This record gives sequence, C-alpha cells and structure tokens, in this order.
Amino acid sequence: RQQTCINLSNMTVTCLVNGGAAMTHTLDMFLGRNEFYDAPTACRMLVGAATDIIGNMSLSDMKYLAPYSYNPMECEGHILWAIQGLLHVAVARDCMRIALRMLDKKIPDILRHRLRKESEKASCRSSLNLSKSIISMILASSEYAASELMALVETGTRKLYWNSLERDTRMSLSLTHVQGRYPMLREREVRNWALELLHIATGLIDHSDITDMEVQVPSDWLR
Repeated sequence: RQQTCINLSNMTVTCLVNGGAAMTHTLDMFLGRNEFYDAPTACRMLVGAATDIIGNMSLSDMKYLAPYSYNPMECEGHILWAIQGLLHVAVARDCMRIALRMLDKKIPDILRHRLRKESEKASCRSSLNLSKSIISMILASSEYAASELMALVETGTRKLYWNSLERDTRMSLSLTHVQGRYPMLREREVRNWALELLHIATGLIDHSDITDMEVQVPSDWLR
C-alpha cells in the first residue's frame, strides 16, 4: 500500500511540474505537505524544468522575476516557479545540500553571474537581476540555506562559492536584502571580506597591492 502511495505521489509531482507556472500554488502546497513522493526525483525534475526555463528566457521575461526585496518565496506568478518548488522540497525534506548541488551542476554560471559570451555583456544588468532573484529565493527559503550556498564547490577550480565570485558580483550579492535582513553578511566568508574592505577604505590596513579598482564601501554596510 505504501508503494502505491509513493507511485501516485511521484505521478502527481510529475503532472504538476508539467503543468508549468499555472500549477505553481498547487505544486508548492503538495511538495510541502505530501510525505510519499521521492525527494531526489522531485529535485531532478524541478532542476530540469528550471534549466529549461532559464535557457529559453528573453530580456522581456526579466520583468517576471521573483522580487528580491522582501520574501520571494511568498511570491506567485513569477517565471522562476520551478526553483521555488525545488526550495520547497529542500526545506520540507531537509535536502537543501542535495538540491543546491543539483542546481549548481546545471546553472553554475547563473548562480555566479558569470558571463561566458561577448553577446551576454550587453544584457549584464538583466543577468545580474536573474542571479540575484535566484539567490534571494535561496536565502529566503530557510535560515540555513545561506550556509549551504556557501558550501558549494565549483567544478574545475574547486573553489567554494564565495571565492568563485567576481568582485562586482560579491558586492551586489552582499547587499541582498531579504525579509528585513542581509543574510549574506551573516556568513563568515562574506563578513570577513566586508571587514577587509572596510579596513582598506579607512586606511587601517595597507592596500598598495590593490590596483584593479578603487575600494568603495556601500553605505548600507554602515547602517
């Protein structure tokens, strides 16, 4: 009987995912409450759906991103519904690490706002909005999600997530504001990096070896 429940639950998840954005609310409710569906299988389906959505996105689709100023996990009708579903599975089944690793394997450049092609540079701002929207959803999903994000290891370089980011991306993500807080700045790696920049900007430590750009400290860090 239990196997029947598992099979029916897996079929339901498949149908709801195939239903797309129109079924987002029902999908999220089912993923958060049902005890029988197979979590790794659900994660793979949702990561696949998210990858397809992102791969087919146009600049005009950027206006349908989940807002990242308050709580994107409570938002409906946005284009990143599959990632929202993935995070619901991650929280409900305590598999955030597995879910983020699957996502990182499919869209590593998006998670890091890394532009691979010259043609992508023209849409740099839009791609940053996409990256920030996804990251903010991750940060809003649970209190421990930020730590799991930081634990991601980049394929090839073997760098941890924060160390794999470019400087401008670090600056932008460090200021991500979710639910009245700045969750990135609570992480040790980000906090140490921010303190180093503050020390450099105030002349507390030598910065003669920094030649790539002038150190500028965001005013939000001082609030």
